[in-house]
Amino acid sequence: MRRIKKLSKKIISQIAAGEIIERPSSIVKELFENSVDSFADCIDIKIYQGGISKIIVTDNGNGIHKDDLQKITRRHHTSKIYTKKELENILSLGFRGEALASIASVSYFSLISRQDNNNYAWKISTIGNNKNKIIIPAAHNIGTTVEVCSLFFNMPVRKKLLKEYNEFLHMSKMVKKLILSHFNINCRFFHNNKIIYDIKASNTETEKSNRIKSLFNENFISNMLKINYQIKNLKLWGWIGLPTFSQISKDQQYFYVNRRIMKNKIINSIIRIAYRGLIYRNQNPVFILFLEINENLLNINISPKKNEVHFQEKEKIQDFILKSLEKSLKKTNPKESLKNQYISNIDLHTLKKKIVISNFLKNNFKENYSLNSLNKNKNLDIYHFPPLGYAIGQFYGTYILSQNQKNLIIVDIHAAHERIFLEKIKKLWKLNSIESQLLLIPIILSVSDKEFQYIKKFNSKLNKIGIGLDLTNNNIVSVKKIPTFLKTKNIYFCIQDIIKDIIQYGNIVENDFFFQKILSTISCYSAIKSNQKLSISEMNRLLRDMENSEKSNQCNHGRPTWIMISAKYINKIFLRNF
Repeated sequence: MRRIKKLSKKIISQIAAGEIIERPSSIVKELFENSVDSFADCIDIKIYQGGISKIIVTDNGNGIHKDDLQKITRRHHTSKIYTKKELENILSLGFRGEALASIASVSYFSLISRQDNNNYAWKISTIGNNKNKIIIPAAHNIGTTVEVCSLFFNMPVRKKLLKEYNEFLHMSKMVKKLILSHFNINCRFFHNNKIIYDIKASNTETEKSNRIKSLFNENFISNMLKINYQIKNLKLWGWIGLPTFSQISKDQQYFYVNRRIMKNKIINSIIRIAYRGLIYRNQNPVFILFLEINENLLNINISPKKNEVHFQEKEKIQDFILKSLEKSLKKTNPKESLKNQYISNIDLHTLKKKIVISNFLKNNFKENYSLNSLNKNKNLDIYHFPPLGYAIGQFYGTYILSQNQKNLIIVDIHAAHERIFLEKIKKLWKLNSIESQLLLIPIILSVSDKEFQYIKKFNSKLNKIGIGLDLTNNNIVSVKKIPTFLKTKNIYFCIQDIIKDIIQYGNIVENDFFFQKILSTISCYSAIKSNQKLSISEMNRLLRDMENSEKSNQCNHGRPTWIMISAKYINKIFLRNF
């Protein structure tokens, strides 16, 4: 082993730069945050070759005093904090005094800045953060421009790893994150002189939604739920994706703490728990969430990149986030999704012409929606259909075809009934009101040693949901008691799947999750099966139950329970213009 020596300042600077400057997008993040801290409301970002050859960030902030320019590239020199008290209550995005020094040490670096009380600007330049820094007068509007050229010119191995296309993709993702973090800032982003984003500041809810449309697309915002919850010193607001809008990748997950881009594995887990049982396996929820919290309740002085956070009252914060998301996700049902669907100011003749109401529907309308009542009230202004309309038939033994005033609705019968059933028995379980029945002839199961041990361990929990099992020493299990809502013909296979659930989820500490997985399995076996013929009244009853059940837009496994096809779309297929 070689002898220990003190590293040179140059090597120390390059090691420190490696912690902060991972790639060109890291530089843009640091410079953008500096602009925000200078109270800029217009920021231009220009990059060339993905940021490898040149990065220019210009703002209209307060600027930097001439006498401070020599200090900006010195490590641990900052205007953001002066005292320990300020460190414990950080109000700025930057505070470590390391970013500009790190950037300058691995690039050709220049900065021009002008304050509003000066007639002209001052410029400082350096190569690899050398000692020979020259300050000269320059022309510039009020604010600051930072130019970073030839990134990693003195670290050839690092530079060789940078490829223009990959760096552009990383840069685009980072700029999108930064734009989302500050709705009050105008931002333009250019690549090789081509404009990528030109985003205006937004203050109203409509403007914020339009900002998101500009960054994503119309389909994105139409599949998001707006949320806004607040308690004493916590506020959570933003947008969360509908469960049916979940994605395979995690690219569309944005979480901010006091407008800072943050990573927190626990928070990500909490968000996923909120979507549990609502998204399809291997899918990930989409969200843009902003947590606002007193600065003295968090610690961001953890990582040089300032993208990690520790909370002082983490249990309280996690509980607040989970409950807030669950409240919003309960509303993912047809009644909420289609609550503005109605026909207004329409006469009876037009109604009869536009909507085909077959004889079997007449018998299933409520009295005030019947044709007879319409005949009696010719001056009716509003004829309000239920969100999912009325059933017109069963297709392929699996789907309900339904019609509201403008659309064709297709409902997956089993998936919908499975969710409705689960929500009902969850309420019974929470009230400790699940009733059970003794079987006249017990069902005998032979299980493996591992299964037997798990059943033995969790038998008392199964008893709480109405399942009574007797165990013998020969790995034989007798099913003697079942919930009253579980159909007898399904017991054997249902219990086998419950045993699989126990093995997979039994060791999870959270009781609610364990019980809900078991109840989900029971509801799957109890729900209406494919090819089970339903009468029109049964179909309509299922539609009304869907409208009044929580989370009924998706089944227990995260699959959609219904889709809607507009008359306009159908007319387009058949080349009709009306």
